[in-house]
Amino acid sequence: MKELQRLKPDVAFNALHGKWGEDGCCAAILETLQIPYTHSGVLASSLAMHKEKSKVVFRAAGVPVAESMLVPLEDVAAGHPMKPPYVVKPVAEGSSVGVHIILEGSNAPARAVLDELKRLGVAEEAEDGRVSLLAGSFAPRQGFEEMSWLFADHAHDHLAAAARNLQGDANLLEQSVHVDEITEASAAELQKAAVAAWKQLRPGYLALAQRRFDGDAASHPPAERNHRARFGVYVYIERDKES
Repeated sequence: MKELQRLKPDVAFNALHGKWGEDGCCAAILETLQIPYTHSGVLASSLAMHKEKSKVVFRAAGVPVAESMLVPLEDVAAGHPMKPPYVVKPVAEGSSVGVHIILEGSNAPARAVLDELKRLGVAEEAEDGRVSLLAGSFAPRQGFEEMSWLFADHAHDHLAAAARNLQGDANLLEQSVHVDEITEASAAELQKAAVAAWKQLRPGYLALAQRRFDGDAASHPPAERNHRARFGVYVYIERDKES
């Protein structure tokens, strides 16, 4: 930004590809500096980069789009998220970055998962093919855009469930367990217990969700498949402000 402020160009010709160039970040910087630029604006660029969000806009405008599903990276690593053939691609990348075509008879897309882990800085691959994990989570900590979309989606559904329950037009699951006046060691033990409970619950729920998705796709037209569901678990721990 300092270099742009020093140069003070009459106009910026944005020929960057991929993130920062195509996702609205570069445009946002230029707008902040009040420098005219080529390419689309911030909102259009950010929406176009995010495949799922752009489909929402296309559908609203009556543009036909292909059926798709968002699948967590660890679920893709566990096995085929749907019956092949299909295409695996990052939800927010430019051009053909991270795109893998999975044909009938193919194994689970391990290469696609590894490439995405490397892109997110979660794993590295040595010259001899040895893979090492660099983080203990699949959270995209080097991709602020992915984190912000994920946060927004989860926060929206959590708050929406509470709002609908309060309004009385739904009876959605919304339960929690709260305990205070415990030590740091006890809080850490509760965190471990929550992770273990999630690992136990998640496979069965995921398998049921996949069976319902496959069954609905096979026996119902797209117009009838207009619902979605999110099941999540969260734990929040902090030091009491009054202590």
